[in-house]
Amino acid sequence: MNSKYSLIIFDLDGTLIDSRQDIVDSANRMLNELDLPQKGEEVIASFVGHGLGNLLLDCIGLENKHLADKALAFFKKDYEEHMLDKTCLFPEVDDVLQTIFNGYFDSEVIQTVVTNKPLYYSEKILQLLKAHHYFKVILGGDMPMPKKPAPDSVQHLSETFKVPKEQILFVGDSLVDMQTANNAGVDSCAVTFGFGSLESLTNENPTYVINNFSELLEII
Repeated sequence: MNSKYSLIIFDLDGTLIDSRQDIVDSANRMLNELDLPQKGEEVIASFVGHGLGNLLLDCIGLENKHLADKALAFFKKDYEEHMLDKTCLFPEVDDVLQTIFNGYFDSEVIQTVVTNKPLYYSEKILQLLKAHHYFKVILGGDMPMPKKPAPDSVQHLSETFKVPKEQILFVGDSLVDMQTANNAGVDSCAVTFGFGSLESLTNENPTYVINNFSELLEII
């Protein structure tokens, strides 16, 4: 079967992995440690996608910016201990990644991850969920290039694998992901089961919208 795309770039949280509850729980334990009010799941979930530092600053509030270092130190330790309490791959993700990896298409389709989550957590979670080997490259938010929605990561992968932009598909669940694809000039696929609202996703005019991960095979 022929493929339209030669390079697939996946977001991580809310796209490949359901990490909502572990992020929320660690964030609330951090707030408790700082004697700050707890926040609801939907509120914390809405902060995800812009990198760890921004997530924590949104949680504690700008008026508590002086506590940012303490918040970061506590969260990093706590999240490492609890990041797989409830986190798992979304349904159909492993089957689809494995299908592509095993040569479902006539030509090679390269799978990569671009996330604003720190690289250490991203790699460790994918390793423990036994999905790390599907990806040629994983780019984290703490690497020396601008975070999403800047297009730099997409441009880097395009140059690295010598794949023209018209053969690249960015798959994500958030406004940030759709903006990244638009800023880089590549096609996008929005998944509706992650952190982002359908309204925020469709406002960025994604090329495709899918409700189930298995639909991705029909697009590629």
